[in-house]
Amino acid sequence: MPKIYFPGINTLRFYAAMSVVLYHFVAPSYQFGDTSPFMNTPVRPLTLHGHDAVTLFFVISGFLIFTLLLREKTTTGTVSVRQFYLRRVFRILPLYYLTIGIGIVTVLILSPLLTERGWWEWTNPLTWVGLMLFFYNMIGGMALPITHLWSLNVEEQFYIVAPHLIKRLKSLPLALLWFAGLKLLLQLAWFVLHKVTGDGFYFYLFNLFSNVGFESIALGGLGAYLVFHRHPLVRTLTQPAVQIAAGLGFLIIALVGTNPDFWYQITISVIFFLVVINIAAAQRCFYRVESPLLRRLGDLSYSIYMVHSAVIWFVYASGVRGLLYYGLIVGITLIAAYGLHTYYEKPFLRLRDRLTQARSTLVKPTAVG
Repeated sequence: MPKIYFPGINTLRFYAAMSVVLYHFVAPSYQFGDTSPFMNTPVRPLTLHGHDAVTLFFVISGFLIFTLLLREKTTTGTVSVRQFYLRRVFRILPLYYLTIGIGIVTVLILSPLLTERGWWEWTNPLTWVGLMLFFYNMIGGMALPITHLWSLNVEEQFYIVAPHLIKRLKSLPLALLWFAGLKLLLQLAWFVLHKVTGDGFYFYLFNLFSNVGFESIALGGLGAYLVFHRHPLVRTLTQPAVQIAAGLGFLIIALVGTNPDFWYQITISVIFFLVVINIAAAQRCFYRVESPLLRRLGDLSYSIYMVHSAVIWFVYASGVRGLLYYGLIVGITLIAAYGLHTYYEKPFLRLRDRLTQARSTLVKPTAVG
């Protein structure tokens, strides 16, 4: 099947990836204990806070993955769970496990930079078991050059369920809303129980669920359903007034920054949902930005996200400070991401395509009405 491409989405992916990089400029303040004023100076105007950028990634991921699943079900009459997992394995795991290896090498070389918390995480078996088995996000690590992998764990946990939802349930929108709603209700329950009992364990569960962005991925999937089926609601959601409101909301999020508040996370997920739908489906969208360069940079977004933390560690260890510190991080990250995508990711993606195409020839398409 030909690939689906939405002009402007790659630009949004690149923006989210660079928002994370720029936000992590201040990583020395919490990873190395460097509290110098320079390191804590904001240098990221009009880019998202790191956690907000990850929320945007979740919405985009849900939109793109569910678009592919919906197309497969429309074309063949079903969804091959085996092929879905095969595609995810070749797309995510090679670079994911390479990043863990890069993180280990980084710590071995730069171990003098480790804080007490960093040493605890480094020597804690749960850190490595969690990373290998995709539950690192439940441990709450923040002091190693692999901390950003928590978001990949959330996505993979969600996609254990995703193909089954779309394959078996008649109403995908209701299933996604139910799935997201259950997560939010549990999160709210932990918060209420903590307030009533004062038990810190409930607060731990509340914080744990705060980082499990299932509702953001589900909203992206709901957007995919609406756009793919050309639902009448899309016409309403892409009206100029809604488009402008979503764009202004996005700008405010970038300017104000993150907030751990329960309702804030829901609100920004809805705003990102509206932004993605308008970029993908509006006849005219004033924040849809597309060019060959930005499309190419968007292709590098996964590699950018995965490699940037190790780059920050090495640039910081070099002793470079000031504008050169920022410039080197961005430049080296982009160069490394290009190399990883071209010479490491692409061979696995080509192998994935050959395997999935070979398997698809064994499946006789079923006509769907």
